[in-house]
Amino acid sequence: MQNVYEVKKIIMIKKSLLIFALLYFFGIAAIWLDGATTGYAKSEYAVVLGNQVYPSGEPSERLEARLERAAELFRNGTAQKIIVSGGLGKEGHDEATVMKQYLATQGIPTAAVVADSYGNNTHLTAQKCSPMDENGQIGGRRFPALSYFPCKNGV
Repeated sequence: MQNVYEVKKIIMIKKSLLIFALLYFFGIAAIWLDGATTGYAKSEYAVVLGNQVYPSGEPSERLEARLERAAELFRNGTAQKIIVSGGLGKEGHDEATVMKQYLATQGIPTAAVVADSYGNNTHLTAQKCSPMDENGQIGGRRFPALSYFPCKNGV
């Protein structure tokens, strides 16, 4: 008799775990779908957080992808300007300077790019850029952050 109860208990636990896993999966899928399909409001700034710059001075693939997305947002009018923020990497390159130069090679006017060379981490970037005007001074409207998904409601 006890074996039947144990089997039923195991079956109930397995069903519960399956239901939990499905709910978790669908929740993650809904969050991703919302971020991937929702348009972005126009903003004054897009912010590109720094990442590795190779010893050759070229941005890493991750950083290049961020810069390409920022350039796309600038070209389609979603962002009026781009803030590139990064510090001095262990490879010896100023990430913000490399990012600004890269965007210039992609046809983005240098006047539209504000470089923040003191963005050694996300916290410092948020402090420096919250909010910043077109001359890189405190003031102006808030902006979307740019990494995997731009924040829909700004920072």
